[in-house]
Amino acid sequence: MRQIDPKKLMGMVITLAVNDRFLVMAAGPLLRIFAGQLATEGIRGQFEAILGHDTLELLPTIQAPALVIVGTGDRLINPTSSDVLAGAIPGARLVKIEGGSHAFFISKRGRFNREVLDFLLGS
Repeated sequence: MRQIDPKKLMGMVITLAVNDRFLVMAAGPLLRIFAGQLATEGIRGQFEAILGHDTLELLPTIQAPALVIVGTGDRLINPTSSDVLAGAIPGARLVKIEGGSHAFFISKRGRFNREVLDFLLGS
């Protein structure tokens, strides 16, 4: 496996995870803060865990109410993955936040909070 600089990879992930407006406003300062704090081995371990994790076959066993919420503008994870996820969980509610990035819970926090509260309140 080719060696990748984990901090450089994290910078690319952050760039893809947020929308352009948020990137200009906050991601730069956040990246500078995190770049000094993140342990290289921890970043590497996280990405290895992501690549090796697959529990799709277990999703139909979920019996609790489930909310799958996604930003339609996610450039990090294809938003159609949420269709698969919600389709595999019995009775899951799928909500798509139009134009939301991977970090839509920040950039679209009002809508995100409403959807989560509605779900928790059973609306």
